[in-house]
Amino acid sequence: MANDVDTIAYVPTPTFTNVNSLYGNHFKFTLLNWPDVTFDTQSITIPSVTAAMQQYPNPFVTLPQVGDHLHYGTFDVVYLMDKAFNTYFSLYYWIKGYGFPHSYDEIAAFRAAQAARTPNPRPQVRELEKTRALLSILQADTNSTVAEIQYEDVFPIAIGEVTFETTQSDAPLLTGRVTFATSDFHVVLKS
Repeated sequence: MANDVDTIAYVPTPTFTNVNSLYGNHFKFTLLNWPDVTFDTQSITIPSVTAAMQQYPNPFVTLPQVGDHLHYGTFDVVYLMDKAFNTYFSLYYWIKGYGFPHSYDEIAAFRAAQAARTPNPRPQVRELEKTRALLSILQADTNSTVAEIQYEDVFPIAIGEVTFETTQSDAPLLTGRVTFATSDFHVVLKS
């Protein structure tokens, strides 16, 4: 049975009984429609969540009050480069496809290719430029899922630089970094 943390009825446990730690290297990241990034993910950050704050002045001091908007920060994914450079190219194609086409033909080609990958037979434009993602946090002993973070409206906003160098004697694995934006995410606890 899953407990959705986003529900208003969620109440923390009255006493702390779980003394086991969670390991940071037991996770699985899935990016819908972009399996290259899914397979090669090395690390991921959970984005920050910031609540808006209202300020009400009175004659003596300004009083902070609870606001009514949340802002979700960006999150970074570090991935291994595959030998055919497909992971980087997929991300580059995605960001260039919605961000800086040179012609209307490029926009049409990008949207047609994305529509072919989308399960919806009549996708909206936002479905072609954005996707959903899932971060599964795993228990070390059993690899069972402890929690899932479900990201909505995910799209890349920056692809990090990639450095090739010949100064090291051992050939290091090449990694890249991509920064994603999201409009919302939901935490689902698994029990």
